[in-house]
Amino acid sequence: MKTALLAWLVTAVRVAVVSALVFLLTVTFIGQGFRVDGRCMEPNLHHGERVLTEKLSYWWRQPRRGDMVVFVVPDGTNDLMVKRVIALPGERIRIRDNKVYINGTPLAEPYRRYEMHYFMRETTVPPGMLFVMGDNRDVSNDSRDWGFLPVKNISARVWCRYRLPFDFRLVR
Repeated sequence: MKTALLAWLVTAVRVAVVSALVFLLTVTFIGQGFRVDGRCMEPNLHHGERVLTEKLSYWWRQPRRGDMVVFVVPDGTNDLMVKRVIALPGERIRIRDNKVYINGTPLAEPYRRYEMHYFMRETTVPPGMLFVMGDNRDVSNDSRDWGFLPVKNISARVWCRYRLPFDFRLVR
């Protein structure tokens, strides 16, 4: 009886340790869930909605324009936010007449539905930095407010959004 209980206990501990290791490795290196807070990414992501992120792609490539990324805000609060990459290192960005211009060319933004009421003089994105904005620009707290985002602050790329139990949709 004692032997069976001890064998069961050893097995249970092994399963718990392996499960914890798999979970930690997954969250650290592969991806994790994130809850959207606020209206800044509407109409593509909504307040309270959940997204799955992946971390692997940025091991092989840099973030691309249009990627939705989860990152640590560079204001010292250690808060996490989700925004869209708009301008890359070395690019010139300007906002005029409700349009974003990259290197003098208007940026096609099929994901944006709401008007933007903002003006920004042309500036160049420094090396190692990105310019990010929410899709719902008039309510978004983003690079226009706190400046450029260091690439090193990005924790993951948004891969899909979901509602339990069975509603999964890839984001664009």
